[in-house]
Amino acid sequence: MKIVSTLTPLAVCAVRDAVSYHERLLQSETLRNRADYEAYAVDLSVFLDEITHQYQKIEASLGLPLHDFFESDVPALAYPRKEDDTSDPAGKGLDISAPYAMLMVSSVRDAMLYRESLLREEASQESLRDQQAYLAQLAKLFEWVKDEYRKIESKVGAPLERILHLP
Repeated sequence: MKIVSTLTPLAVCAVRDAVSYHERLLQSETLRNRADYEAYAVDLSVFLDEITHQYQKIEASLGLPLHDFFESDVPALAYPRKEDDTSDPAGKGLDISAPYAMLMVSSVRDAMLYRESLLREEASQESLRDQQAYLAQLAKLFEWVKDEYRKIESKVGAPLERILHLP
């Protein structure tokens, strides 16, 4: 799976948010099968390290240093991008291996769950609007990632429905 350069910052932040989401889950006292969640959280952290490292290799060509958006509360608003631009003329996106493609799909879903939980906690109207805008961008990324995953689904061997726990 190839994440196009225009979606790369958002994809990196989605995985970061998924890590945060699972860190919160691990703090829950009602969590069952803690070992499974701990192992998954480790896998996500390794994946985040991998795509962060890949991003650092291409950040100069993208003109957007990782620190400009990665540490932002609402990272998607920290970088300019056209709404429906998913082209990649220079081919400078992220290469996601087949096993990590499953994590990419679930990471974007988990990032959306994490951001939805933050929406419930937000107090200021400005912050609420920013979070909603970011969540809308994550939703678009989620649709794009699912479409890309479907292209390699047979190679990966895990149906999208199983990754997303759909009937």
